[in-house]
Order: sequence, then C-alpha cells, then structure tokens
Amino acid sequence: MKQNLIVAVKDNGQPSLSATCSMYLLISDNLAEVPELKDISYDEKNSKLTSYLIIALVSVSTFFLTFIIIILGEKARLLFDGAVAIPSAYLPPNYADVDGTGTLRSAYNYDAYLTTDKGFSALQPIFCFASFIVALHLVNGDLSYSIPEEMKPQSVIGNVAKDLGLDLRTLSSRKARVDSEGTRKRYCDINLSTGDLVTSERMDRESLCGKKPSCVVKADLVLENPLELHRVSIHIQDVNDNSPTFKDNLIELEIRESAEKGNRFSIEEAHDADIGQNSVQRYRLQKNDNFVLAVDSNKVELVLENKLDREKQNDMNLLLTALDGGSPQRSGTVVIRVTVLDANDNTPVFSQAVYKASLPENSPPDTIVINVSATDADEGVNGDVTYDFGHGSDDYVNIFSIDHKTGEIKVTGVIDFEEISSFEMKIKAKDGLGLISYAKVIIDVTDMNDNAPVIYLKSLTNPIPENLSPGAEVGIINVQDRDSENNRQVRCSIQQNVPFKLVPSIKNIILW
Repeated sequence: MKQNLIVAVKDNGQPSLSATCSMYLLISDNLAEVPELKDISYDEKNSKLTSYLIIALVSVSTFFLTFIIIILGEKARLLFDGAVAIPSAYLPPNYADVDGTGTLRSAYNYDAYLTTDKGFSALQPIFCFASFIVALHLVNGDLSYSIPEEMKPQSVIGNVAKDLGLDLRTLSSRKARVDSEGTRKRYCDINLSTGDLVTSERMDRESLCGKKPSCVVKADLVLENPLELHRVSIHIQDVNDNSPTFKDNLIELEIRESAEKGNRFSIEEAHDADIGQNSVQRYRLQKNDNFVLAVDSNKVELVLENKLDREKQNDMNLLLTALDGGSPQRSGTVVIRVTVLDANDNTPVFSQAVYKASLPENSPPDTIVINVSATDADEGVNGDVTYDFGHGSDDYVNIFSIDHKTGEIKVTGVIDFEEISSFEMKIKAKDGLGLISYAKVIIDVTDMNDNAPVIYLKSLTNPIPENLSPGAEVGIINVQDRDSENNRQVRCSIQQNVPFKLVPSIKNIILW
C-alpha cells in the first residue's frame, strides 16, 4: 500500500507565508520482496482529495481546533499514561519558537511516528480526524567543542563516537552524517572510520562572526536505525591573525602657528579585525618637540605640548604606531604630516554626537535614511564642511552612500534583516584646511515577513513494515523560517485520515 503525506508549515507573520512538503511511504508485509523504490506517485483523485483536506484543515477555526486538541490530549494521556512527561509550560502543539531575532539560531525539527491505530495491519487506510498530541522528544545529547580559527581542512575537532558512546562499527550502517543548517557552508564532517569530527574547510572567525564576542558554528549529527539527532556546537576562538591598519597611509593636518598649548587634534584610529586582547590595545607616537599622544576609549588625539613656530619649521612628519595585545604582537603605522599655517581656528561640530535611524528591510535604492549636519565657525574655505564615511565603515560603502556636500545618507545596496539587523558607522566632517571631527550613525533594520518556511526531510524510513509498532519513529522533518519574532513562528500539519501524526520536538518534527 502506498501512503501520501503532505506536511504544511505556516508562519505567524503578516501577511502569512507557507510551504508544503510531500512524502510517499510504501507499506509492505515483507521488506525483502519490495522492489527498488523509484518515483512513487499517486493518482489525480487522491491529489485532489489531498488539496481539499488541506483547505479544510486551514479553514478550521481556532476555537474548534483548541477544543479538539484538549479532548484528544486527555484521551492520549489516558492511553499513554506514564510514557511521556509533558512540561506545564510547553508551546501549543503546532507551534515552535526560538529566542533571539534575525536568522534562526536553530532549526525546527519534528520526528515522524506511526499512530497507534490497531487497524493499520489490515493494509487499508483508516479515515479519521488527524490529531496532534504534544510530546517533547529531547535531542539525545548535545556536543560542544572549542577550536582556534583557521584550522586546516581535515583537522580533528573531537571524537563524536567516543563522546556519545557510539560503536564505530555501526557508524556506516546507521548512515551517520553531519548536516549544516539551511544553505550554510559545510564546515565539518565525520570520519566514519575513526568517529572523528573533522573540519571541511578553514573557518575564519572574522568572516563568520565579525566583532561578536562569541562565535559558534552549529550542525546536526544524524544517525538512523534507530533515529538519533545530536546538536553539535563548535566555538571558534580568535587567533591573532590580523594586524592593526589605518585607513590611509598618510594623515595630513594643517595647524596654525598661533595654536595654544593643550589644543587637541583628532586622529582617525586604527582598525583591527580581531577581538579582545588581539585587537588594538595601545598607540605609540614618534618622539618630537611639539606633540604628545592622548588616547581615551579609542579616541586618538595629538596634543600640542609646545607652541609651533612657522619660521623655524613649517611642516613635520610624525610616525604613529598602533599595537595589538596578541602574541606575537602585531602593529600598523601611519605618517602624520603637520603643516603649520596662520589661520583656521575651529573644527567642524556635528549637531549630534550619535545619530539614530530605523530602516525597513528591502528598502529600495535611493531611500533616504538620515541627514547628518556639522557646522564650522570659520569663514570662507576654513568653514566649508565636507562629509565622508570614517574608517571601519568601509564594509557599508556598497550598501549606503553619503552626499559629501549635504551629509544625506541614502540606500544603495540590499538591506536584508536576516543578514545584518543593525549598522553602526562613523561619519567624519572635514573643513577646508583639514580639521576633522566625527559622529556615530546607528541604523536599526526592521524585519519584514519576506521568508517563507522551508522544510527539510532529515530522514525517512521507507518502506515501512506493516508490523512496525505503533509510536515508532519513521522520519525526521526539519522546518526553518529565517524571519524573526512573530514572523518566524510556524504551524505544522499533515492531512487528515492518514495513520501518521506529527510530534514536535525541541529541534525537529517527528513523524510517527
């Protein structure tokens, strides 16, 4: 007998998006006599019936569905008393949720089981109203490893067989494999001969996680016969593989000779892609007669210690070095060229130290985000202010543009909440003779319901022997929705009148 199952997933966004997945199960009383499974199809009549069932299921009111769930849940409790302990604070049977915003930190997975219908062995479909019973199917065991970034491919991360107590001889027969979430790259794999979890390619922490303090790559270890699912978390530790860099090789300052002792002149700080102790820790200024260095919370300034005399020296070159705290220590340098002038008393002053804006994702190009503004009290060329992105904002030049004259920031690239939910950039204002000041712009991206749920069939026992015990798992279905908050909540269902049901677990949907 052939059985067609259709799993429907619908998120909770506005407008609501959905996805479906079809599974074809062949039920036989003798697995040895089953021919090789190819494309198992179903007739048009059943297809139309399935469509009607889906429409009918979606049309059932919330009150009616809640009532049926309560009644059947009580009935299931009586049938399976003591078999499953259900927490009091579980989600509704057809809902799943994950903490956080943006791309889901983990996937929804459900295991598939046979129902307890005693008439199943008669090889005739039993038409009854499909019920959903909440049963928490815990992941068999989670694994966590910590490795440095940039390990060579095929480097050993850990031995999952030993850590999980698995028999090496059964890894191949149980089809042990490592699945990455969604369409992400496969960063690790399992060696079936040794049970080692090994790297598939180099993992660059800066590319994966940027400046986030914690960087975790997640994957699923799947085994069959019996079905097992283990979550593997790989913590990527930073190594000192990046040197501090300045945006420019040369910084030019023009300072009038009448400048008073103690006057300060901002210098754009260095940027280091590493984090923590491996990032920029201190600066060192070449010894000279006029300037000392002041550093405070990544704010770098030249402080005039002794007055300038243009008649003695009209320009000078100072070497500024940025050093990180890694081992071995890395550094970067920039030359500061100071030209001594007779004018320009004031630096530009922004109207705000921090600008904040909100931007919906998928905003079209030329959408105006915000306008920054700075004024300079000087007159003529000394008071002309131009705007540009500061160092550390280079990653966003393909996403935003700034009008150098007006300070207007517009969208030029793709705004995707699931990729980046917030932008933080520095904007610099420069007057006609080179005095510079800085302001910060923070742009928060709001999520739109632009991602439909995606269904992945993790594992499926097919064909199914007719004498399989009721409640046995026959498949694992993985559901993902990359949106956030209400837009990422999903409801999973299969059509009525089939001898199977969906049971949500922490990470999967189990078909049984």
